[in-house]
Amino acid sequence: MTLNRILALVPALLLLAATGCEKQESAAPEAVERPAIAVEAVPVQARDVADAIEVVGSPAPKYEATIKSEYQGLISEVFVTEWVRVKKGDPLAELDT
Repeated sequence: MTLNRILALVPALLLLAATGCEKQESAAPEAVERPAIAVEAVPVQARDVADAIEVVGSPAPKYEATIKSEYQGLISEVFVTEWVRVKKGDPLAELDT
Protein backbone atom coordinates (compact mmCIF):
# COMPACT_ATOMS: atom_id res chain seq x y z
CA MET A 1 0.00 0.00 0.00
CA THR A 2 1.33 3.42 -0.85
CA LEU A 3 1.61 6.26 1.63
CA ASN A 4 -1.14 8.25 -0.14
CA ARG A 5 -3.64 5.38 0.28
CA ILE A 6 -2.76 4.99 3.94
CA LEU A 7 -3.18 8.73 4.55
CA ALA A 8 -6.56 8.65 2.77
CA LEU A 9 -7.80 5.74 4.94
CA VAL A 10 -6.75 7.23 8.31
CA PRO A 11 -9.58 9.89 8.49
CA ALA A 12 -12.18 7.29 7.45
CA LEU A 13 -11.05 4.85 10.13
CA LEU A 14 -11.05 7.59 12.78
CA LEU A 15 -14.61 8.57 11.79
CA LEU A 16 -15.79 4.95 12.06
CA ALA A 17 -14.14 4.56 15.45
CA ALA A 18 -15.69 7.79 16.76
CA THR A 19 -19.21 6.86 15.67
CA GLY A 20 -18.94 3.38 17.13
CA CYS A 21 -18.05 4.73 20.58
CA GLU A 22 -21.20 6.82 21.05
CA LYS A 23 -23.49 6.01 23.93
CA GLN A 24 -26.76 4.58 22.64
CA GLU A 25 -30.00 5.21 24.49
CA SER A 26 -32.68 2.56 24.26
CA ALA A 27 -35.56 4.78 25.42
CA ALA A 28 -36.80 7.89 23.61
CA PRO A 29 -35.80 11.16 25.31
CA GLU A 30 -38.50 12.83 27.39
CA ALA A 31 -40.25 15.91 25.99
CA VAL A 32 -38.93 19.16 27.43
CA GLU A 33 -41.56 21.68 28.57
CA ARG A 34 -40.82 25.07 26.99
CA PRO A 35 -42.33 28.33 28.19
CA ALA A 36 -44.87 30.11 25.98
CA ILE A 37 -43.57 32.91 23.76
CA ALA A 38 -45.48 36.20 23.46
CA VAL A 39 -46.42 37.07 19.87
CA GLU A 40 -48.39 39.88 18.26
CA ALA A 41 -50.83 39.19 15.41
CA VAL A 42 -51.49 41.84 12.76
CA PRO A 43 -54.04 41.97 9.92
CA VAL A 44 -52.95 40.91 6.44
CA GLN A 45 -52.05 43.76 4.05
CA ALA A 46 -51.61 43.65 0.27
CA ARG A 47 -48.22 45.01 -0.78
CA ASP A 48 -45.96 44.93 -3.82
CA VAL A 49 -43.09 42.49 -3.57
CA ALA A 50 -39.80 43.42 -5.20
CA ASP A 51 -38.91 40.59 -7.57
CA ALA A 52 -35.16 41.01 -7.98
CA ILE A 53 -32.18 38.70 -8.15
CA GLU A 54 -28.59 39.80 -7.66
CA VAL A 55 -26.13 37.89 -9.82
CA VAL A 56 -22.52 38.18 -10.84
CA GLY A 57 -21.42 37.54 -14.39
CA SER A 58 -20.85 38.95 -17.83
CA PRO A 59 -23.89 39.72 -19.99
CA ALA A 60 -23.87 38.25 -23.47
CA PRO A 61 -26.45 38.71 -26.25
CA LYS A 62 -28.62 35.80 -27.32
CA TYR A 63 -28.58 37.02 -30.93
CA GLU A 64 -26.07 39.34 -32.54
CA ALA A 65 -25.94 41.09 -35.90
CA THR A 66 -23.22 43.07 -37.60
CA ILE A 67 -24.51 46.06 -39.57
CA LYS A 68 -22.29 47.73 -42.15
CA SER A 69 -23.02 50.69 -44.36
CA GLU A 70 -22.33 50.76 -48.06
CA TYR A 71 -21.71 54.51 -47.84
CA GLN A 72 -19.49 56.61 -45.58
CA GLY A 73 -20.88 59.51 -43.58
CA LEU A 74 -22.19 60.63 -40.22
CA ILE A 75 -25.62 59.57 -38.98
CA SER A 76 -27.93 62.60 -38.97
CA GLU A 77 -31.16 60.89 -37.91
CA VAL A 78 -32.13 57.50 -36.43
CA PHE A 79 -35.57 56.11 -37.38
CA VAL A 80 -35.80 53.10 -35.03
CA THR A 81 -35.08 52.33 -31.38
CA GLU A 82 -34.12 49.15 -29.56
CA TRP A 83 -36.58 46.23 -29.58
CA VAL A 84 -38.54 47.59 -32.58
CA ARG A 85 -39.28 45.05 -35.32
CA VAL A 86 -38.06 46.02 -38.78
CA LYS A 87 -38.48 44.39 -42.15
CA LYS A 88 -36.08 44.12 -45.02
CA GLY A 89 -35.88 47.48 -46.75
CA ASP A 90 -37.04 49.60 -43.77
CA PRO A 91 -34.81 52.66 -43.29
CA LEU A 92 -32.87 52.53 -40.02
CA ALA A 93 -31.01 55.84 -40.16
CA GLU A 94 -30.17 58.74 -42.43
CA LEU A 95 -26.60 59.61 -43.30
CA ASP A 96 -25.38 63.21 -43.61
CA THR A 97 -23.34 62.94 -46.78
